[in-house]
This record gives sequence, structure tokens and C-alpha cells, in this order.
Amino acid sequence: MVEAHVKEGPADQDVIDIVTPKLELWKEYATQSTAPKINRRIFERMSIPGLERNVPKSGLPTFIEDGNTEIDLIGQIVGGEPRNAIVFAPGNVMLWHTNSYAPGHRVYFIYNEMKGSVFRYKDEATGEIIDCVEPEGWIRRDFLIPEPEDGLLWHCVYAEGVRVTLGFRLFDEHMRN
Repeated sequence: MVEAHVKEGPADQDVIDIVTPKLELWKEYATQSTAPKINRRIFERMSIPGLERNVPKSGLPTFIEDGNTEIDLIGQIVGGEPRNAIVFAPGNVMLWHTNSYAPGHRVYFIYNEMKGSVFRYKDEATGEIIDCVEPEGWIRRDFLIPEPEDGLLWHCVYAEGVRVTLGFRLFDEHMRN
């Protein structure tokens, strides 16, 4: 079993400088979202499913278009490959999932228009459900998606306001200690 090693800190300034010119456009995507919205009380009651299911792309927050040069450039800076770039409208969720089909180190750059969005995960070593309540502005979150035989990192997300996430799977030598 692998410990959940979720680390959060300030976003890298060079990343912020790269994406700032696109941020207003990406936030506009939230107004076009057709994904269902839920209130916080429903999110609080969501339980972990018994089995991993593929999270369908329909009904999810808006995915930022592929081939985005800013996202590719950030991947080069952090030493990893882009995994997703998503805009959440207020009330959007990403249901419980593990990403066990693609293990490895992750780094996410997350922008919140307002404080209160939540990254929730289960610490498999302790069984504890941990809420990372996110501040307004940019943050960086690093974590490990373990090999399935080593355990699972169940996690989900709730967006209090507009939330932009840029996720990368790192080449191991680039993982922060």
C-alpha cells in the first residue's frame, strides 16, 4: 500500500506567466458548460464506488482544446506530459476515480476564481477522507497515482466557482520531494 503523498503549494510563477493571457478565454468556457451542477451538500455525501469506472467525458466540465501551445510549453518546463486541461463551472464535479490506468507522478496547476473548491482524496494508509479546500488564485498540487497492485488514490473534485486545472504526468526525475 502506498501512502497518499499529496502536496500543495504556490504555483510556479513561470507557469502563471504563460497561462495568464489565456485565462479569461478559458474562464469563458465555464459559461458554455453543459455539465450538471450540484450543490455542496450533495458533494459532501458522495461515497467512493466499489470499483473503478471510466469517468465519461460527457457530462464533465469543459475540456480545453488539444494542441494548446501554452499547455505543451508548461509540460516541457515541469518535465512531463499533459494529462488534462479542464474548466469547471461553479457547481461542477469530477466524480470519485483513481486514474489507475495511468500511474505516475502528477502535478496540477489549479486556478480558482474564488476560494472554496475542494480536492478530496482517500488516504489509503489511514482510510481517512481528506479535503484540500482551495484558495482563490493559483496553486500547485503534486501527488502520486500508484501502480494498481500498490494501492489506489481515490479522489474527486468540487468547484465552488470557476476552476481551471492543468494536469501533467511527470517523468519521475521531476517529482518534487
